[in-house]
Amino acid sequence: DLTAVAIAKVLPPEASQQNPVDTIATAGAQQYQACSTAMYCDPEVDGLVIIFVSPVMIDAVDIASAIVAGIAEGRSQAGDGKPVLTCFMGKHHGDEGIAILHAAGIPVFEFPEAAIESLSAMARYGAIRDEPLGEVPVLTPAPRQEEVREILNSQDGWVRFPDVMRILTAYGISVAPWAIVDSAEAAIEFAEETGYPIVLKIDSDTLLHKTEHGAVRLDLRRSQDIRGAFAEISANIENISGDHQFVVQSMLRGDAEILIGATIDPAFGHLVAFGLGGIFAEIMKDVAFRIHPLTDREATAMIRSIRGCPLLDGARGGQAVDIEGLADVLLRVSQLVGDFPEIAELDINPFLAHADSERQAAVDARIRVVRDA
Repeated sequence: DLTAVAIAKVLPPEASQQNPVDTIATAGAQQYQACSTAMYCDPEVDGLVIIFVSPVMIDAVDIASAIVAGIAEGRSQAGDGKPVLTCFMGKHHGDEGIAILHAAGIPVFEFPEAAIESLSAMARYGAIRDEPLGEVPVLTPAPRQEEVREILNSQDGWVRFPDVMRILTAYGISVAPWAIVDSAEAAIEFAEETGYPIVLKIDSDTLLHKTEHGAVRLDLRRSQDIRGAFAEISANIENISGDHQFVVQSMLRGDAEILIGATIDPAFGHLVAFGLGGIFAEIMKDVAFRIHPLTDREATAMIRSIRGCPLLDGARGGQAVDIEGLADVLLRVSQLVGDFPEIAELDINPFLAHADSERQAAVDARIRVVRDA
């Protein structure tokens, strides 16, 4: 090993020539310069963290100057490009030594842990930069933009449930079958046509969280259950002001409940979100974000990045879901907020994922529109 040979020429036998190299406390400027050059030129070395803790008899200025000279020689031989960080704890002329390193463009850290964390972050960032970007695909079937434009044309604030469902459908995102009803009998007719069980809930311009007001009833399996739920919900909202309407919806089952959404960050613009839905969204807060517009690779990567991803792969005997189908929904949400930047907030929760993407569907969703003043 040429690097070990070069280091051995300047270090005493008791010094370590392995990674990490330990020059021992008696090392002076000559040793630091030679080791810096040799390590920098080693093709197996991707970056250097040079640590100097000054003994009383060693001048920090000499060491700093030697490090600068050694790195400069290394760059002249091997080219620029390797990160070099230092941890400089020199006591005698230590501030002057730090100034010399700074002047040469070499970062100085107070403690080794901070230097290592910075080098680790640089390596992660480099890995990200090396990843293929992917492509923003052309969606098939194509979104029906004009239909959504007509829906959002005069809206401001929270969009009502029927319009939200129509928007998602227009962008090729499957939704659970639903209908607006004005009586228990109409809800029963829906259930008999589409099948039991069903959900009965309120769509309102004043009730954002329906469960808190007893405005949702789940798993209704008989006509008498629907009549009872209709009466209960009516009583619960009787004294609540606002425009209320009943929604009946097929109660679907999924292999996993997912949160898919979008929000606006002041610095980055639209962000697309993905995570476990239902109660997991609030309890585990296991959500990944990516900047709009999403590429095909980013959509898959953000699904894979959440801690709960093993659940989507069928961990513990569960059913694996169609990851590609979920990625397609993310791409459609990304295009939706790109096509309509007035959408300040979009929240699909839960989205029911399945092994068969044809069976996946959004159960509930919210959209908030903000118009420029």
